[in-house]
Amino acid sequence: MVSGFTRWFTRLSDRISPRALGRFVLLSAVFTGGLIVYGAWVRVSASGLGCPDWPLCDGADLPGNKFAAIESGHRLLAGITAAMVCAGGVFAWMKRRLIPGPARLLVAAALLILGQAILGGIVVLTDLHGFTRLAHLGLGMTILALLFIGGYALVQQPARARIGPLGRGHLVLLGAGVIMFGGTMVATSTGALCHNLPYCASESPSMAAFLHGAHRTLAIIFAVGVVAQGIILRKRGADQGTWLAYCALFAFTAAQLGAGVATVVKDLPDELRVLHVALATLIWASIVSLWSLFSFAASPKRAA
Repeated sequence: MVSGFTRWFTRLSDRISPRALGRFVLLSAVFTGGLIVYGAWVRVSASGLGCPDWPLCDGADLPGNKFAAIESGHRLLAGITAAMVCAGGVFAWMKRRLIPGPARLLVAAALLILGQAILGGIVVLTDLHGFTRLAHLGLGMTILALLFIGGYALVQQPARARIGPLGRGHLVLLGAGVIMFGGTMVATSTGALCHNLPYCASESPSMAAFLHGAHRTLAIIFAVGVVAQGIILRKRGADQGTWLAYCALFAFTAAQLGAGVATVVKDLPDELRVLHVALATLIWASIVSLWSLFSFAASPKRAA
């Protein structure tokens, strides 16, 4: 029976082209991004311990317990997403001689998402310890990046040139820094300890002042870098797909700056906190996708 399944799976793998696999991987990346945003909803709705055990949900009466229902929904989406990512990793490994670079990325994503599932259990079993949640966020963003880079390497033609700082990964590093400083604010419960703009008042705790200051400074530098990238793209020329992707990045960045200011001014309402994470996820996906066009895109022959 096992050998029969193996033969069937091998035949299925042979029928899937690298480009089709890339599309499936990008779909799994969309599910991963949605899972990250759903996780933010779980956090702000105080549903993180709606299911106090793991991996099951304590036999809770879900219709009468909205916190358990929200957390169970998160786990269901996580299971579907993990299955998709692992399937992509297995198919990529079976095609590793044809697509060696993307295969390494997608196998890594599959292994990391299994680790992410275990880490999710640790988050629950440690009663939502701040730094386990930070690690959970960082690993989720890493998986998202691997999926977008690997997926675009299979479906996209290479960009005409390495244009501007995106080709060297500067904005990717800045974006990662902004996200992780924001996550650290949540992990240390300092997110609500700075109500001033653009930086904290003198009476704010020193750790809050440092984290908010670093987060906001990097965000401003990132925004300036996005504008500079647009100027460079216009001057040196870019294909239509790359320009549209940049326009999406610019729009997400502008919206994120507005959401960040509104979140502080309106004293951290739940809806804006979730929107802040959603926009951060979209920005991260955008910069990683653009970077992949310049640095890790497949050759036309390999992507065929």
